[in-house]
Amino acid sequence: MSRNSERVTLEPTPVVDPPISTEQKLTFNIPTSFVKLPSLGKFYPVDHPLYNQEVIEIKHMTTKEEEILNSQSLIQRGLAIDRLLQSVLVDKTIKSDSLLLGDKNAILMAARIDAYGEDYDVSITCPGCGDRNEVTVPLSSFDSKEMEFIKNGEVNENGNVLLTLPRTGAVVEIKFLTIKDEATISQFAKKNKKLGIEKLLSLQYKQMIVSVN
Repeated sequence: MSRNSERVTLEPTPVVDPPISTEQKLTFNIPTSFVKLPSLGKFYPVDHPLYNQEVIEIKHMTTKEEEILNSQSLIQRGLAIDRLLQSVLVDKTIKSDSLLLGDKNAILMAARIDAYGEDYDVSITCPGCGDRNEVTVPLSSFDSKEMEFIKNGEVNENGNVLLTLPRTGAVVEIKFLTIKDEATISQFAKKNKKLGIEKLLSLQYKQMIVSVN
Protein backbone atom coordinates (compact mmCIF):
# COMPACT_ATOMS: atom_id res chain seq x y z
CA MET A 1 0.00 0.00 0.00
CA SER A 2 1.28 3.42 -0.90
CA ARG A 3 2.27 5.76 1.87
CA ASN A 4 0.21 8.52 0.20
CA SER A 5 -2.94 6.52 0.80
CA GLU A 6 -2.23 6.58 4.53
CA ARG A 7 -2.13 10.37 4.66
CA VAL A 8 -5.23 12.16 6.04
CA THR A 9 -6.33 15.27 4.20
CA LEU A 10 -7.35 18.07 6.62
CA GLU A 11 -10.02 20.47 5.37
CA PRO A 12 -9.66 24.12 6.49
CA THR A 13 -12.00 25.06 9.35
CA PRO A 14 -14.68 27.45 8.03
CA VAL A 15 -14.90 30.84 9.70
CA VAL A 16 -18.32 31.27 11.28
CA ASP A 17 -19.55 34.72 12.28
CA PRO A 18 -21.06 34.97 15.76
CA PRO A 19 -24.85 34.77 15.75
CA ILE A 20 -26.70 38.09 15.66
CA SER A 21 -29.48 38.41 18.16
CA THR A 22 -32.96 39.49 17.09
CA GLU A 23 -32.53 42.68 19.11
CA GLN A 24 -29.36 43.55 17.18
CA LYS A 25 -31.05 42.90 13.83
CA LEU A 26 -33.98 45.21 14.62
CA THR A 27 -31.99 48.05 16.13
CA PHE A 28 -32.02 51.22 14.03
CA ASN A 29 -32.20 54.93 14.63
CA ILE A 30 -35.63 56.49 14.14
CA PRO A 31 -35.36 59.91 12.45
CA THR A 32 -36.27 62.97 14.51
CA SER A 33 -37.30 66.54 13.74
CA PHE A 34 -37.10 69.82 15.61
CA VAL A 35 -40.35 71.77 15.85
CA LYS A 36 -40.46 75.49 16.58
CA LEU A 37 -42.81 76.16 19.50
CA PRO A 38 -45.25 79.05 18.98
CA SER A 39 -44.87 79.88 22.68
CA LEU A 40 -41.05 80.01 22.36
CA GLY A 41 -41.09 78.49 25.83
CA LYS A 42 -42.00 81.85 27.39
CA PHE A 43 -45.27 80.76 28.97
CA TYR A 44 -44.12 77.71 30.90
CA PRO A 45 -43.17 77.88 34.60
CA VAL A 46 -39.47 77.84 35.46
CA ASP A 47 -39.59 74.21 36.60
CA HIS A 48 -41.04 72.98 33.29
CA PRO A 49 -38.67 71.21 30.82
CA LEU A 50 -39.78 73.58 28.04
CA TYR A 51 -39.15 76.79 29.98
CA ASN A 52 -37.50 79.24 27.54
CA GLN A 53 -37.04 76.44 24.98
CA GLU A 54 -37.85 77.63 21.46
CA VAL A 55 -37.87 74.17 19.84
CA ILE A 56 -38.83 70.63 20.78
CA GLU A 57 -37.50 67.37 19.32
CA ILE A 58 -39.96 64.73 18.13
CA LYS A 59 -39.42 61.36 16.48
CA HIS A 60 -41.06 60.38 13.23
CA MET A 61 -44.18 58.27 13.47
CA THR A 62 -43.89 54.49 13.16
CA THR A 63 -46.39 51.63 13.15
CA LYS A 64 -46.62 52.06 16.93
CA GLU A 65 -48.05 55.57 16.53
CA GLU A 66 -50.43 54.45 13.77
CA GLU A 67 -51.75 51.75 16.10
CA ILE A 68 -52.40 54.46 18.69
CA LEU A 69 -54.32 56.57 16.16
CA ASN A 70 -56.41 53.57 15.10
CA SER A 71 -57.13 52.28 18.60
CA GLN A 72 -60.93 52.42 19.00
CA SER A 73 -60.71 52.22 22.79
CA LEU A 74 -58.39 55.25 22.92
CA ILE A 75 -60.55 57.15 20.41
CA GLN A 76 -63.73 56.52 22.40
CA ARG A 77 -62.04 57.68 25.60
CA GLY A 78 -60.59 60.75 23.87
CA LEU A 79 -57.00 59.70 24.62
CA ALA A 80 -55.62 58.91 21.14
CA ILE A 81 -54.07 62.33 20.49
CA ASP A 82 -52.56 62.63 23.97
CA ARG A 83 -51.01 59.16 23.70
CA LEU A 84 -49.67 60.00 20.24
CA LEU A 85 -48.05 63.18 21.54
CA GLN A 86 -46.45 61.38 24.47
CA SER A 87 -45.12 58.71 22.10
CA VAL A 88 -43.42 61.09 19.65
CA LEU A 89 -41.77 63.29 22.30
CA VAL A 90 -38.08 62.47 22.54
CA ASP A 91 -37.73 64.03 26.00
CA LYS A 92 -39.89 61.76 28.16
CA THR A 93 -39.68 64.16 31.12
CA ILE A 94 -42.20 66.30 29.25
CA LYS A 95 -45.78 65.29 30.03
CA SER A 96 -48.06 65.71 27.03
CA ASP A 97 -50.95 67.13 29.08
CA SER A 98 -48.69 70.00 30.23
CA LEU A 99 -48.19 71.25 26.65
CA LEU A 100 -49.77 74.58 25.74
CA LEU A 101 -52.49 74.20 23.12
CA GLY A 102 -50.61 76.21 20.49
CA ASP A 103 -47.51 74.07 20.96
CA LYS A 104 -49.63 70.92 20.82
CA ASN A 105 -51.04 71.93 17.43
CA ALA A 106 -47.57 72.73 16.06
CA ILE A 107 -46.26 69.32 17.13
CA LEU A 108 -49.23 67.49 15.62
CA MET A 109 -48.81 69.39 12.34
CA ALA A 110 -45.10 68.53 12.18
CA ALA A 111 -45.73 64.86 13.03
CA ARG A 112 -48.34 64.65 10.27
CA ILE A 113 -45.95 66.19 7.72
CA ASP A 114 -43.14 63.82 8.74
CA ALA A 115 -45.41 60.78 8.37
CA TYR A 116 -47.59 61.54 5.35
CA GLY A 117 -46.14 64.60 3.64
CA GLU A 118 -47.20 68.23 3.67
CA ASP A 119 -50.11 67.92 1.19
CA TYR A 120 -53.49 67.62 2.90
CA ASP A 121 -56.41 66.82 0.59
CA VAL A 122 -59.84 68.11 1.63
CA SER A 123 -63.29 68.45 0.08
CA ILE A 124 -64.86 71.89 0.51
CA THR A 125 -68.51 72.60 -0.22
CA CYS A 126 -69.30 76.06 -1.50
CA PRO A 127 -72.00 77.60 0.78
CA GLY A 128 -73.36 79.60 -2.16
CA CYS A 129 -73.77 77.10 -4.99
CA GLY A 130 -73.32 73.81 -3.13
CA ASP A 131 -70.55 72.56 -5.44
CA ARG A 132 -67.86 70.38 -3.88
CA ASN A 133 -64.26 71.29 -4.60
CA GLU A 134 -61.20 69.12 -4.04
CA VAL A 135 -58.46 71.24 -2.54
CA THR A 136 -54.87 70.37 -1.59
CA VAL A 137 -53.63 72.39 1.37
CA PRO A 138 -49.84 72.60 1.90
CA LEU A 139 -49.46 72.20 5.65
CA SER A 140 -45.96 73.68 5.63
CA SER A 141 -47.46 77.04 4.60
CA PHE A 142 -48.96 77.48 8.08
CA ASP A 143 -46.91 79.43 10.57
CA SER A 144 -47.45 80.69 14.10
CA LYS A 145 -48.61 84.28 14.52
CA GLU A 146 -47.04 86.87 16.76
CA MET A 147 -49.33 87.82 19.64
CA GLU A 148 -49.29 91.61 19.72
CA PHE A 149 -50.88 91.97 23.15
CA ILE A 150 -48.01 90.04 24.74
CA LYS A 151 -45.72 92.97 23.95
CA ASN A 152 -47.88 95.18 26.17
CA GLY A 153 -47.96 92.68 29.02
CA GLU A 154 -45.51 91.17 31.42
CA VAL A 155 -44.68 87.50 31.83
CA ASN A 156 -43.96 86.38 35.40
CA GLU A 157 -41.92 83.43 36.68
CA ASN A 158 -44.92 81.12 36.30
CA GLY A 159 -45.21 81.88 32.59
CA ASN A 160 -48.42 83.83 33.19
CA VAL A 161 -49.21 87.18 31.58
CA LEU A 162 -50.17 90.34 33.49
CA LEU A 163 -52.59 92.56 31.60
CA THR A 164 -54.03 95.92 32.62
CA LEU A 165 -57.68 96.21 31.60
CA PRO A 166 -58.40 99.44 29.65
CA ARG A 167 -61.66 100.38 31.39
CA THR A 168 -61.20 99.40 35.04
CA GLY A 169 -57.42 99.55 35.23
CA ALA A 170 -57.45 96.20 37.02
CA VAL A 171 -54.37 94.00 36.62
CA VAL A 172 -55.39 90.51 35.56
CA GLU A 173 -53.03 87.54 35.64
CA ILE A 174 -53.90 84.99 32.97
CA LYS A 175 -52.33 81.74 31.83
CA PHE A 176 -52.41 80.03 28.47
CA LEU A 177 -54.43 76.83 28.45
CA THR A 178 -52.73 73.44 28.41
CA ILE A 179 -54.06 70.10 27.18
CA LYS A 180 -54.97 69.28 30.78
CA ASP A 181 -56.94 72.53 31.11
CA GLU A 182 -58.77 71.77 27.85
CA ALA A 183 -59.73 68.33 29.16
CA THR A 184 -61.00 69.86 32.42
CA ILE A 185 -63.16 72.35 30.52
CA SER A 186 -64.56 69.55 28.36
CA GLN A 187 -65.46 67.44 31.40
CA PHE A 188 -67.25 70.30 33.16
CA ALA A 189 -69.02 71.26 29.91
CA LYS A 190 -70.41 67.72 29.56
CA LYS A 191 -71.65 67.71 33.16
CA ASN A 192 -73.26 71.13 32.75
CA LYS A 193 -74.93 70.11 29.49
CA LYS A 194 -76.64 67.22 31.27
CA LEU A 195 -78.00 69.77 33.74
CA GLY A 196 -79.16 72.06 30.94
CA ILE A 197 -76.44 74.66 31.64
CA GLU A 198 -74.43 76.25 28.83
CA LYS A 199 -71.46 78.15 30.29
CA LEU A 200 -68.53 77.23 28.07
CA LEU A 201 -67.09 80.76 28.01
CA SER A 202 -67.28 81.03 31.81
CA LEU A 203 -65.49 77.68 32.14
CA GLN A 204 -62.70 78.92 29.87
CA TYR A 205 -62.28 82.12 31.86
CA LYS A 206 -62.22 80.12 35.08
CA GLN A 207 -59.26 78.12 33.79
CA MET A 208 -57.45 81.13 32.28
CA ILE A 209 -57.79 83.79 35.00
CA VAL A 210 -55.34 83.21 37.84
CA SER A 211 -55.92 86.43 39.79
CA VAL A 212 -57.28 89.98 39.58
CA ASN A 213 -55.25 92.74 41.28
